[in-house]
Amino acid sequence: MNGFQMNYKKSIFIAFIFLFFSVSYVYSQSSYRYALVIGNNNYQNNINPLFTAVNDATDISNSLKSLGYEVNLRNNVKISELDEIIEKFLVKLDSNRESEGFFWFAGHGLNVENKHYLLAIDCDPRNNNSIIRGSYSVDTLVERFDKIKNKANLLVIDACRNDFIPGQRSLGGRGLSVVSSDSVAGNQIVYSTMAGCTADDGKPGDRNSPFAAAFLNNIKTAKSFDNLFIQIVKDTRERTNGIQRPYKMGYFTIENYSIAPLINLSPINTVSQTITPTGGGLRVVKNNLPDMFVFYSTQSGGVASDGTGRNSPFTQAFLNNVNKNEPLNLLAIDIVSDAYALTSNTQKPTYDSRIINNKTYSLAYNSGNKKYALVIGINDYQHLSKLGNCVNDASDVAAALTRLGYEVDLKIDINKTEMDRAFNLFEQRLSSDKNSEGFLFFAGQAIEMNGENILMPKDVRADSINTLLATSFSFQTLFKQLEDIGNKINIFLLDACRDFPIGWSR
Repeated sequence: MNGFQMNYKKSIFIAFIFLFFSVSYVYSQSSYRYALVIGNNNYQNNINPLFTAVNDATDISNSLKSLGYEVNLRNNVKISELDEIIEKFLVKLDSNRESEGFFWFAGHGLNVENKHYLLAIDCDPRNNNSIIRGSYSVDTLVERFDKIKNKANLLVIDACRNDFIPGQRSLGGRGLSVVSSDSVAGNQIVYSTMAGCTADDGKPGDRNSPFAAAFLNNIKTAKSFDNLFIQIVKDTRERTNGIQRPYKMGYFTIENYSIAPLINLSPINTVSQTITPTGGGLRVVKNNLPDMFVFYSTQSGGVASDGTGRNSPFTQAFLNNVNKNEPLNLLAIDIVSDAYALTSNTQKPTYDSRIINNKTYSLAYNSGNKKYALVIGINDYQHLSKLGNCVNDASDVAAALTRLGYEVDLKIDINKTEMDRAFNLFEQRLSSDKNSEGFLFFAGQAIEMNGENILMPKDVRADSINTLLATSFSFQTLFKQLEDIGNKINIFLLDACRDFPIGWSR
């Protein structure tokens, strides 16, 4: 054997050893990975059967096994079994604080009196009480996971499929509604479709539902689940011609948590990485979406004044002009001029207009269309410097929009879970009517980070870039989610970037 052959074989051997220990290291980080996967097809008692739920559960189970999970696959589960297998699963997760849990349910689900239920195959649909007795509460499930306090849990619910019971629309509610409990914090819960909507079971001959197919197509990708979910949403929408939109709630307490394990997963509270924002203020987004008007309280990279009176200068300028019956572009000039004067010529708002079909649109004009507004004001930051008048700003803007005919959802000092829920409801309302008009107002802390504009809820955690992104809301993500809604017009006012949170680099 010559020297070249010896060196070549030696290199291969070293590479193999390195790969072996690298893979071993990855899985050693996740040596307690447990999954409970349930698929229900064979519904009884006149409940419509499903055709892909069992396949979905089986295929998800096989993928999870290849990723190092110990999987309990259960198909066509009765209510007597459902309680028992969920309880045993929770006990197993609770046996080790380093455990990671994955829960998957494919089958029928619905809400009864604003509670959320996953149906066993022998559920009796005679009335709401019998439905409750034959199902498992999602709220209870989420609360139980919250009490475990283990490393991470992902709950995935592909339910609400097509019609529930032929000819009976008075039982329960169409689709699941958003879990109201804050117990989602520390875990993530994923729904295959928006609140109040139904999920596609697939076309005749399909092996998987569109959502499950999208999940399976991406599950082995070694990237953070937050990034993975964006692709799952995109795939699901493509498979359903834009109709079905998955959504998620909550956040992990692990940086870059991945279903396919990543090396060096670190608890959030051990990270000491310093946050250095790209600029003081938000970056003006040059969006390509028609009929959107985005108004920023200050120029890109600037800092907006919180003000010394009841309202910030930008909000005061808006309130001074909101009742003018003039096109948005003209109204914007008046608002810029007022804000500039109120700050002694130091703060100059800016805007990005893509008004194509509604060039003469006026906020004060009564079009007769449905007008929905989400108004958010946050003063009471838990981990950042508090602000003085964002709540006043939001309250006064909400009152002004109400007088202009908007149906206003006012949110004050909300946390990440509540912010996600509010944006989901806002999108749902806009998507319910193609002629709807949308308006978003945000007053609080925000910053440009890694090229994205980040809106911060009151419980945002800023000890690292990753925790900031995980506990905030991306304005660009909202743009992406609104892209396919196609309603008449959307207006955004961001009175943010107020001063600099304590400990941040300018």
